[in-house]
Amino acid sequence: MKYPKIKEVIKVAVSSVLAVGLFGGFLVGLNIFTLQAAISGEIYIPATENVSVPDNPVAEDFPAPSLTAIDISLYHDEASPLALSIDDAAQIGAQYIWDVFGQDIDGMYVELSYSSANRTTRSHWTGAVSASDRHTLARRALIDEMTDTFMYRIEAGDDPITIREEWVNYTDYFEYVSGCFYFVIDAITGERIDIWIPFNVAFSIEQTSALHAYLERNWGDNLSAAFAVEATPEQHEIFGPIAQEYGQRHFNNTAVVSVMFVEGFATLLYVDRNTFYRDITLRYDVMDETGRIASVSINESTRTATGISTMRNDMIMIPIEIGLYLMENADGWWDTPYLEGEYDDAARRRMRIENRESNSQ
Repeated sequence: MKYPKIKEVIKVAVSSVLAVGLFGGFLVGLNIFTLQAAISGEIYIPATENVSVPDNPVAEDFPAPSLTAIDISLYHDEASPLALSIDDAAQIGAQYIWDVFGQDIDGMYVELSYSSANRTTRSHWTGAVSASDRHTLARRALIDEMTDTFMYRIEAGDDPITIREEWVNYTDYFEYVSGCFYFVIDAITGERIDIWIPFNVAFSIEQTSALHAYLERNWGDNLSAAFAVEATPEQHEIFGPIAQEYGQRHFNNTAVVSVMFVEGFATLLYVDRNTFYRDITLRYDVMDETGRIASVSINESTRTATGISTMRNDMIMIPIEIGLYLMENADGWWDTPYLEGEYDDAARRRMRIENRESNSQ
């Protein structure tokens, strides 16, 4: 059975998931809009005065957890001599997680990836926290080995369709394992940049069929309405202060001065063949006294934050025509003549592999 709207459904659902789960973190987007344009039309919620600001970014009574820190930086991202060590970065991340989510990660694994992206003003340590070893380095080596083998076979004249089928059969060997928490800090100063809890939604074929039927039955042709949320004044009264509190947990050295509502959106979660639960998230912009803005996502049902991001404050502006070119070309930034030179086929394949691995961190 074919579902003519399923691609549109997936696109909308994925955008919701990305907004909650991935939250920008290590993935550097294109900041082609000004801050004023980004926050225009929002509802202003004045900050309360009863928010305490700690004198020290690290609480004196916070017990340093025992962590296994693993450097998974890509080979071309060598850490600056001024950068924090991975052990120090892991401890700062542990404090960050404790302050924001109240979770102790003692005894857990922290994979850390250094990045000096060329479209931000900072270098970063990005951390992925897990209860067990995710074996990212081993998976990466296996992917490289298999990719090189398959490309060699294609160049030798083997049937690409057969090779593709074999590749699918090997996917269990390098299946991606999500972390429990993710964080991004300034690699030099340790300043808090982003933090989030992953939000994973996966539908079976049967559930996808049920989703299509549910959307047809309840929303008809207006698919965007299934995911749109109009926040009420009563919700702002409840969730504005919650967003402010989480914003202050992030801004551990400065005071929050304002809160602005940005948007609400829903993610559909499978219940049974006839029912999907609309999980609602409300997103607020929380500004500190320096003018830095944190985008805070609050889950309505739990009244807790799912992610906080300040990455956009550090983006380097690029000309609008280059930004539009990059967005319109699916091959990625390395193919654009504006920013990079030409690569041979082997180098371009390697760049795609590295980009895909980077996106999985």
